[in-house]
Amino acid sequence: MRDHRQFTMAVLMLSAAPVGLLAPGVARAQDAAATSAGQPEDAGAITVTARRRSETLTNVPLSISALSGDQLEKRSVRNVRDLANNTPGLTFTMGGTPSSSVLVVRGLSSSNFATSLNNEANVGFFIDGIYQTNRNAIDLLDVIDIGQISVAKGPQSALYGRSTFAGAIGISTSEAPRKPTYAISGTLGSDADRRISASVGGPIIDGILSGSIKGSYVTFGGTINNSDGAKLGGYTHQGLSGSLRFTPTDSLTFKLSGLLAEGDALQTGGFLVPYGEQNCGGTQPQTGARYIYCGEVKPRGSDVSGNIPASHSTIKQIALESRYENQAFSVVSTTGLTRSNFRAYFDYDVTRAGDVYGVCTVVGTNCPTVGGLATYGRTVTAQSTGGNQQNVKSFSQELRIQSPDRNRFQWLAGAFFFDSRADEGSYVAVDGSQLAANERLVLAVPALAASRTGPLANFANPGLSPDVINLQRLASFTKVSTKAYSLFGSLGYEIVPGLKVSAEGRYNIERKTNNNLLSFFAPGTGLQQDTFKSFTPRFTVEYKVTPDILLYANAAKGVRSGGFNGVTGVLPSESVYKEESNWTYEVGAKGEVLDRKLVFQLAAFQIDWSDVQVPSYSDNTAVVQSIIRNLGSLRARGFDASIDVRPVRGVSFGGSASYSDPKYGKNVYDPSQVTQCAGTTVCRYIDVPGRGLQPLVSGNRPPRSVGWQWNAHADLGGALSGDWSWSGRVDVNHTGPATVNALNLSTFGKRTLTNLRIGVETDVFNISLWATNLFDKSYVSTALTQPRNGYPSTLRTIEAYLGERRRAGVTVSAKF
Repeated sequence: MRDHRQFTMAVLMLSAAPVGLLAPGVARAQDAAATSAGQPEDAGAITVTARRRSETLTNVPLSISALSGDQLEKRSVRNVRDLANNTPGLTFTMGGTPSSSVLVVRGLSSSNFATSLNNEANVGFFIDGIYQTNRNAIDLLDVIDIGQISVAKGPQSALYGRSTFAGAIGISTSEAPRKPTYAISGTLGSDADRRISASVGGPIIDGILSGSIKGSYVTFGGTINNSDGAKLGGYTHQGLSGSLRFTPTDSLTFKLSGLLAEGDALQTGGFLVPYGEQNCGGTQPQTGARYIYCGEVKPRGSDVSGNIPASHSTIKQIALESRYENQAFSVVSTTGLTRSNFRAYFDYDVTRAGDVYGVCTVVGTNCPTVGGLATYGRTVTAQSTGGNQQNVKSFSQELRIQSPDRNRFQWLAGAFFFDSRADEGSYVAVDGSQLAANERLVLAVPALAASRTGPLANFANPGLSPDVINLQRLASFTKVSTKAYSLFGSLGYEIVPGLKVSAEGRYNIERKTNNNLLSFFAPGTGLQQDTFKSFTPRFTVEYKVTPDILLYANAAKGVRSGGFNGVTGVLPSESVYKEESNWTYEVGAKGEVLDRKLVFQLAAFQIDWSDVQVPSYSDNTAVVQSIIRNLGSLRARGFDASIDVRPVRGVSFGGSASYSDPKYGKNVYDPSQVTQCAGTTVCRYIDVPGRGLQPLVSGNRPPRSVGWQWNAHADLGGALSGDWSWSGRVDVNHTGPATVNALNLSTFGKRTLTNLRIGVETDVFNISLWATNLFDKSYVSTALTQPRNGYPSTLRTIEAYLGERRRAGVTVSAKF
């Protein structure tokens, strides 16, 4: 309790001070209710703050989409996966646990499946303006009281800074209602889908203080049937969120918001593509298997260990926005404190049966060898599990002063500070219950089976445990921290009526430390630290053809900070990877025509990306863990488009589409695939001085990037008897194939999903029947390659995870 009080008081003091000093003599206005109601809004208009100003969606010279909380409900959007399916240009992949979540905008995949928080995301995620350091926060959206969620495409680094290299997702929690409001909602669905939420809000002191609070509980059994009969992909989430809005005067407003959420998530269903099915590339001599799988990774039955414990995550956040406004300028302060914890568990070998090993007996200090290979007398089947843990604390403070939104000459200046500290650990457990104290595991590879010899299982033996479920061993441990200091601003001027030009920019300094204390059971690399500096501008020209049609062009730079490879054994030149950057050039048109019966957005873009950060492997072949390297350039061209038509009352239809074709530039190669290609013609090569022939990936797409995405929707509705009306909505969402790695020889994830919702309602009650993935489409949502415990480290078979199958249910809600 004491920690919570200190948490709250710290935010109040730090945020209120800079704004309160501007109006020290202003008395409380008892008649504020009559004068603080705000400006009237156009019916149906959506207001966003992508440029730190309140603007309607069709007036923002950016490619941006936004959905209110009610619209999310109508589209059956419960989580980021659903949001990505409904937002062309945005994709989402996740491995066995939420810690491996990756968001991609316009195909600019970060190519980084690592869970380390020093490896920044390409897409920033914000709740009430506060950057979410821990990526697991996106898994708890269904218990947050969402007022609006927006997706801005293209670099947002000029005004938002961290991790907005390719775009940003912003969530605003619900505002306190202007009159007393009580709401309750309950859902009963298939696969033990149970949801309940309740909220209350309204004025506390009329015109001065208002508030709201919402509690939610969600439990879901999962839709993936595992080979052992278990259901996978389920979760239990619970959360409490709320806000207070204090308006002591017409010009001074404070909004305090907070959330507390936690969840337990079962492992996602998945499978391992057997190495016997790998069909191209070189041949691994000890197994006789090919190195590469070429073709589409198609869905099949889940075959992971169903007894893996649920991963647990928590997030606590409190944020305070303080705003002072007068006719000449406004000052806004945003302060946030966030605490998050995560402990993940997963099936490391991605197979229920486990791997077959030989067992050797240690004589002296080592097992007996023949020709450098350990000899074994018997074999065992052993299961492997893994896990990771993150404990994150972050604080941020932004202070900005800006001109009124409607001025012909607009200006903004601000400063930002960010401090994040985290402890990160990874865990491994390999079943050693069948071994004596002096026995070790040996790789039982087919080519050596007759001689009963094989390489020692160096990746498995350090993690031997009598209980792989409850006694995982700490393999790696790192303390990471980031301090960022920024100055940012913008200038805009309306040259003639309708024609505006603007320039924005941010100068950012990031000081990062990476104290690797343990690296796969060996002493870590120790303390690494570096400072990364960048300047990220954006230039915009916009022209109002009519009051309802906007044409625009912009050029923006995005920067993703560098970081560290805290892995023992990497070469000195590989210990730090540098920043990557992109210039995005975009032209677009958006607006409302035909008396607002047709709303449209259209944008075309080109992205020039340099010093691309991708997962690779060290030139020291003894290092089996992946690292991050800068591998050249990439160019992407594409477009975003959307249209919504409302010809008559009660009828609407439309859709959106996105295409992006990112390709690596000239002479870009991937050293991590040298052994896999093995000189075969399935790969292309470049002769690199000092490295020899390397797999050439020029002209290829980055890993996990998608080309085509589209969706289409139709809404119908009308009156019934009395106060009752009916409505129905169908959404069809298509996602094209994604690439597994930079070789582009294997793909996954192509699917077309249909959602349906039919309901009846009054001003108070709503009853809806709904279904997601209506036709029960089976598909692979994520696929990746990495070394496996039971195989030689160069044999990286594909592990694949399955997407959610059909869910259906009924939701009943009431609002008073």
